[in-house]
Amino acid sequence: MAEPSKQVWLLTSLGMGDARPTRYKHEGKEQTFDYAPQAVMSLGLPKVTNVLLIYSRDVPKKSRSDVAATALKLDCQITEVEIPLGLVAAEQAEIFELVAAKLPVGCSVVLDITQGLRPLPFFFHALALYLESMKGVLVVGAWYCPVELKDVPEPKPLVDLSSILKLGAWTAGVRDFKNKMDFCGLTSLISDVAVNADICQDSQIVENLKQELKSI
Repeated sequence: MAEPSKQVWLLTSLGMGDARPTRYKHEGKEQTFDYAPQAVMSLGLPKVTNVLLIYSRDVPKKSRSDVAATALKLDCQITEVEIPLGLVAAEQAEIFELVAAKLPVGCSVVLDITQGLRPLPFFFHALALYLESMKGVLVVGAWYCPVELKDVPEPKPLVDLSSILKLGAWTAGVRDFKNKMDFCGLTSLISDVAVNADICQDSQIVENLKQELKSI
């Protein structure tokens, strides 16, 4: 089995539209970018080491070149993959296979769901579930850059969607608990919530919750 990768990959895409200069702000930093992948690479967290840029045949070459230039400036290696439009099941399966094949086993992945074909965010979420279970990939972030919100004054925020990704894990944890009385998934998630919320220093609350689950 391959050793887990220490790389952090940004999975992103480009649409067929022209550049739209937009000023973004995140955690006190502000910068203007033409494309969402540039904003996520530069302002989003965690810091990415690699970029997987997917695009359809009608995406302007200049758009791809501009994003690649930003990646180079940030010392990120970029991999470009042309994908079909995904209008039929065979093309959808091809997109899935093309993207999954490029991401190494055990790497971390950040999703950017801003631009590209409308179905791509759904593909990205399905890919995240597959990659986590089959390739040991850890999805560590998800971002959306609200370029189209004209009522939101600039600088526009980077929207962190990471919490939505955890819904899949919670759903699986509840299903395992209901069907098999397996509480391992739920206790792990509860532990993460406790640590992230800093609700207790000595983990006593978490231990109490684990004991309660065991007693059911």
